[in-house]
Amino acid sequence: MNQTLDFFRLLQDGTSLTLRHFVYADGDGSRDAADIGALLGLASQGRLRVELGHRGDWSSAGPVLREMSAGRLRGKAVLSVA
Repeated sequence: MNQTLDFFRLLQDGTSLTLRHFVYADGDGSRDAADIGALLGLASQGRLRVELGHRGDWSSAGPVLREMSAGRLRGKAVLSVA
């Protein structure tokens, strides 16, 4: 059974939202491949859905964060560092 949790609907009554960064690291990174494989498996089975609201270059971080803080960006933001 798939369920979607809509944070924007939960926060529509004016509840505040705090954005925090998350850094994933597990020592030498040896578990990364297994973890990513598990996530890809869930996504391919339709059990995990990742909604991307923005994909762009790191140089767009400022405007993207402003959009997120204003509640105008739905989903994850993926910023590439080249």
